[in-house]
Amino acid sequence: MGIGELPWRITTVYGEAQTNLRSQTWDTLKNICGTSTLPWLCLEGFNEVLRPEEHLRVGHRALSQMQGFRDMVDVCSLIDLGYSGRFWTWEKKVAGGTYTQVRLDRALGSAEWSAQFPFANVCHINAATSDHRGLLLKLTDDELEQTVRVDSSVTKPCRTCTRSYSLPLQRVGILWWPQLLEMLKANWVLYRMDLVNGELTRLAMSRRWRLGTRK
Repeated sequence: MGIGELPWRITTVYGEAQTNLRSQTWDTLKNICGTSTLPWLCLEGFNEVLRPEEHLRVGHRALSQMQGFRDMVDVCSLIDLGYSGRFWTWEKKVAGGTYTQVRLDRALGSAEWSAQFPFANVCHINAATSDHRGLLLKLTDDELEQTVRVDSSVTKPCRTCTRSYSLPLQRVGILWWPQLLEMLKANWVLYRMDLVNGELTRLAMSRRWRLGTRK
């Protein structure tokens, strides 16, 4: 992806919901990591936490359950980009009227990616129709042209991401994920990446995409 002066790559993830299969998510990401030397951004719903304090109230997570995620982060040399807003990205009401709140979604970047975007900021945003909070990633201090929005409620049905891509795209603006996913599904052919590039470029040049609104 070409937001900024230099190319970089992004991988969006929805980790396996079943804990006994979650190692497949970590193995997939380790494999993707080695496919390119471009600066790497890896984000969305990992379905796991890195630290016990990221899971509050009812229930708990065993250290052994978190270890696979930690190992993947270490092997891939990824850095947690942090966040602003409430700490949790997923909430569930349980018996007694209390809530379990967990940080299941995050953005991780390689050291090279973080150096390329030193002012990147991740914000947890409200999602009125979902138990997940979305991620709003601001790459620079230009809030209009360098922002990527990821809506967890849309990508939730997806399983582990198995593809990573690098696209020569400028001035992407705010990407509304439902339309982006539909476009990718319609045009994603590995040996015809020009279809994806052309459609993304068309969307990027459209005023409604740059402003993040639809007429």
